[in-house]
Parts: sequence; structure tokens; C-alpha cells
Amino acid sequence: MGATLLGTAIEWYDFGIYIFAASLVFPQVFFPNMEPGLGILSSFATLAIAGITRPLGAIIFGHIGDRVGRKRALVLSLSIMTIATLGIGLLPSYAQVGGLAVVLLFTLRVFQSVAVGGEWGGATLYAVECAPPGLRALYGSFPQIGNGLGLLLSTGMFTLLTREEWAPLLVEWTWRIPFLVAGALGIVGIILRLRIEESPIFQESLQEEREAAKESRIPIVELLRDSWRTVLQASGAALVTIAGLYVIVSYITARGASVLGFSDHQLSAAGMMVSVSIIILVPLSAWAADVWGVRRVAIVGLALHLVVAFPMLWLVETGTVGGLWAGMFLGNLASSIAYAVIGTLIAGWFAVRTRQSGLSLAYQLAGVVATFTPFIAQWLDNSSGGSWVPVAVYFLVMAAVSLACVLLYRRPDLIDADLEATDSLEGVS
Repeated sequence: MGATLLGTAIEWYDFGIYIFAASLVFPQVFFPNMEPGLGILSSFATLAIAGITRPLGAIIFGHIGDRVGRKRALVLSLSIMTIATLGIGLLPSYAQVGGLAVVLLFTLRVFQSVAVGGEWGGATLYAVECAPPGLRALYGSFPQIGNGLGLLLSTGMFTLLTREEWAPLLVEWTWRIPFLVAGALGIVGIILRLRIEESPIFQESLQEEREAAKESRIPIVELLRDSWRTVLQASGAALVTIAGLYVIVSYITARGASVLGFSDHQLSAAGMMVSVSIIILVPLSAWAADVWGVRRVAIVGLALHLVVAFPMLWLVETGTVGGLWAGMFLGNLASSIAYAVIGTLIAGWFAVRTRQSGLSLAYQLAGVVATFTPFIAQWLDNSSGGSWVPVAVYFLVMAAVSLACVLLYRRPDLIDADLEATDSLEGVS
């Protein structure tokens, strides 16, 4: 479980520092000749366009996980993410090499997105398949706790760098420090993942599942042939748990800096609060799911998104630090409850022979929408003359889609049968 938590924390630390840099620094470093609003839009565009490759990462690493093993997929995804993040920290600025800097930034973002495409599904699936009876939701929440820890590390780093004595150097060079630190963290995570054992369900699945896996040389083909509706439904179920967090963190951070007058330090500190609340709320929500049911807790969390869509942005719009913290916490409360269990829930919608491909692809299809969310939110903001209301409506629609997908899925959980079969095989052994 440490490997799934720490590895995912490192991955999302890498991804988190990119999100904050895209909001606070990259418009000036890579798009210095544009108006502030257009510069932020262009910076988010590198996040969004490169994010299209996330499903490619899901297919690549899903294939490795389903055919070769969950462990190898986890090691490779973290290795690629570490190298790409280090590269961003060493990039020249637009002032130094012109448009080439933007091309290089975009290229490294593509590699980051491919790695992220394989990370979440692999880590969540490994955790769920290794879970003891009665603790599947709690184990499945470890990668989500890692996400919060990674976001805490990234926001903490930027909170430190935006302190009054450091702030003048942020655009000049100190923004590179978080990206370079990622290299050392990545090496630790890779070593840890090299030491874990393979998933017991993958190793000791039922004989007919093994034979089916041998016949299907390309798991993604079997998945799309037999379960494409489930992939789309699972993707819809995960939509707001991914894209909603981008609204809560990225859009609010960008609007807070450019419109509401919050300092970079205030925004980074609010981001740290969100990170800490994720680390606390996710395991509590997962524990509740193991007691009262994963599906029930998922429905509660998704429904809560509908309730908080307008209040959270209204609170931020008051322009006070208290309103900023309250709004971000309110949104994150809903997000953490649903995010804690959504991976555990939809993992059970797929058979073991295509499970990593299915879980990863479903999540990353939603991730494509998510990576476009800061861009879409900023565009809605700009197009409406600076109003936050269309963004709240967008958030509300995504929540409604996710809730509907979970409510409409009524088939049995397939992981329960796999765990029973594995326990039976161990008893015979």
C-alpha cells in the first residue's frame, strides 16, 4: 500500500506543480507577449491539448498491466513521469529561445500525460486487488490519499516560493526548484515499486480467466468489443471527481490571482488546505464505504457536487481569504467523498483479464475532459464578461452526468467473485 500511496503522491506532486506553474508562472515565462487573460488561456491550453494523450497512456499501460503484470506498469509510468518533470525544470524560457520553449514544454507535457494515463488505474487496481476482506474501499483509497499528499507537497512548495522574500525571484528562476526536486522523489518511488510483489488476483485468477487472457493478445480489443458501454459509463461516473477538482484548484487559483486580487502566497496556502482536507477526508470516506457500501457513499459524494456548485464559487467571489478557504473546502468536501471510492466502485465493473485496461481507459477518457476544464472554465469566464456563473453551471452538469452513470449501473461487482476465487485457491494450496 505504501507503493501505491507514495508512487501516486510523487506522480501527482509532479502534475500538481505543473498546474500551479501554469496558473502563476508559465503565462509570464512562456507567453510573455500576451494579455494576462490570454496568457493564462494559452498556458492552460498546453495542459489541455497534451492531455488528449492520457487515453493513449491508459491503453499502453493497461496492456502492460493486463498482459505482463500490474507491477511493471506501475514502475514504468513513474519512471516516465519523473524524467518528463525533470525536463520541464530545465527548460529555457521564451525570452531565451523563443517559440522553441513552447514546443519543448508541450512535448514534455505529452510524456507527462501519457504517464498519468497509466498511473491512476494501475495504482488503484493494484490496491483493490491486494485488499483483505472488508477493507477494499480503504485500500482502494490509498492512491487517492497519495493524490492529496502529492498536491500538498506541490502547494507547499509554491507556498514557500511565494513568500514575500522569495516572490520576486519566482518568475526568474525559483519556479524550477519544485520540478528538480521531483527527480529525487521519483527515484525513491521507483525503488519502492521495484520491491513490491505482483497482485495476487493477477497471479491466481481462475483458470478460465487465464486462458481467455492468453487468447486475447491485445486486451484493449477485447475490452472495446465486449464492454465499450461499460467503459463509457465508468468514464461518466468518474467525470466530476477529476474535472471538478480542476475547477476547485486551477480555475479558482487563476481567477483569484487575475480578478479577485489574492496574492500568490494566499492562493498557494488555500491549495495546501485543500490538500490536507483530501488526506483527511478520503480515508474517512473509504472507511464509511466499507461499513455502509461503496455505491452508497459514491452516490452521496456525487449528489453533494450538485449542492455545492454555486455556493463554493459565490464564497470565493466575496474576495476575502475566509471566503476563498470556505469555497475551496466546500467543493473539496464533495470531491473527496466521491473520489475516495469511485476507483474501487468502477474497478468492479470489469473482468480481471481486461480490468486495468478498462479502469485506466475509463478514467482517462474522463481525464481528457478534465485537462480541458481549466481552459473551458477560463473561456466561459472570458466569454461571459468575467462571470463565474457559467463555470458553476458547467460544474453542475458534470456532476449530474456522473451521478446518473452510477445510478444506472446495476450489474454485480466482479471483484467480489475474484477475491472469493483467490481465497479458495489459497485454501486449496
